[in-house]
Amino acid sequence: MPNLITVFGATGSQAGSLVEALLEDGSFAVRGVSRCNRSEAAIALQAKGIEMVVADYDEPESLTTAMMGSYGVYAVTGNYLEKFDEEREVLRGRALIQAAIQCGVQHFVFSGLQSVREAIGQPCPEFDGKAKVENMMFKSGLRCTSVRFPVYMENILRDFIPVRQDDASYVWNIPMEGKPLPMICASQAGQALLAVFKKPEHYVGRRVGLAGDYRTMAEYAAIASKHVATLVIKASQITAEDFKKLDLPRATDLGVMFQFYQTAYPEYSVDDTKRLFDQVIDFDEFMSSNAPKLLKLLENNNYSGF
Repeated sequence: MPNLITVFGATGSQAGSLVEALLEDGSFAVRGVSRCNRSEAAIALQAKGIEMVVADYDEPESLTTAMMGSYGVYAVTGNYLEKFDEEREVLRGRALIQAAIQCGVQHFVFSGLQSVREAIGQPCPEFDGKAKVENMMFKSGLRCTSVRFPVYMENILRDFIPVRQDDASYVWNIPMEGKPLPMICASQAGQALLAVFKKPEHYVGRRVGLAGDYRTMAEYAAIASKHVATLVIKASQITAEDFKKLDLPRATDLGVMFQFYQTAYPEYSVDDTKRLFDQVIDFDEFMSSNAPKLLKLLENNNYSGF
């Protein structure tokens, strides 16, 4: 019987891409973990033959039950609404690590991030919480790997949709001030995560920063414009400091995050990612598949966010 990989957050985009890669590859048995198995996504995974179990990060006993019998575990802490609570994320990470040790997990792979506070002296809860969990994990004695995701390419269709201007152009309000930004197609990155599990001799004890592309926002905007040829998308001229002052949810945290991305500290590599999965797509390839979605969003012109 093949070794079992248990995937937390299996119904999400990041962990869900690993589930799909595991299914396609067939080298491992797969168990998915979610907080509710009655969602459409959970039901769809069960229909594919995935064993789905319910667990709650705030109930340590459920984590042990979910991991029991697993060779490997992929863990994503938090969820979209709660993951920016640094203290809570650290508590959840500790519970996951303790459960993995108790269950004898042989390869624990964590979706981690660097400490922005340590790098540039400013707090960024989303990053700093995961960095603390990373450090805890590597000190625990677990055979483990941290895989760090940058900004998702999918965010152009969700959280960072370009905003219409008075001249009918669209501005992508990501304040990178001319510096390149690492991006990854999250729905495809499962192939890279699969390679981490298949090559433990290379990746246990390591931190791996994924990237499918690494360009300036002007370059990304030009690529997006090419694929929605009737419209023009531009890079924002806003600075990260001015972004922090916007009347938007989490504007300060996001501004700090983009300040961090502007420095030499972020550790993401397209080359390292291609060593894991040589078919990782860049932003041009992403847009060739997703241009109709973006065009529809822009033409609806009902987005007033970033």
